[in-house]
Amino acid sequence: MTHDVIVIGLGQTGGAAAHRLALRGLRVLGLDSRSHGELPSADEAFLAGADLRFEETVIDWYGEQSGTGARVLTWTSTHAAPMLVICAGPDSRTLLANLGEHADQVLLGPHPRLPQVLIGYGSANAAQAGDALADLATGALL
Repeated sequence: MTHDVIVIGLGQTGGAAAHRLALRGLRVLGLDSRSHGELPSADEAFLAGADLRFEETVIDWYGEQSGTGARVLTWTSTHAAPMLVICAGPDSRTLLANLGEHADQVLLGPHPRLPQVLIGYGSANAAQAGDALADLATGALL
């Protein structure tokens, strides 16, 4: 299946973003290293049609320098899509290491150098953050 958006992290913010994106008709792939039982917030995304993969650990990701998409590597596969949303909670530090000095500054919005990569973490209101990320991703894809 071809996806429009990959969401890394299906906790509260990532689950909300995946749900909102799927409701808008986008083909969403959600990845998380945790089990489905640990992520009840992902249920709405699944019911909206998102393709969710649990216990699939992301080991790295790359934004295409041309701005045409991103690739995500897991232990078992490589996934590609025009848009990437990173909401990885505790794993964000590792996944966002390439931000360098910007790692503590970006909490919700586009990557400083790769506009096709959105970042959302550290938000107190997961539903609002998920909506904001869905708005940004939808706007970028349309």
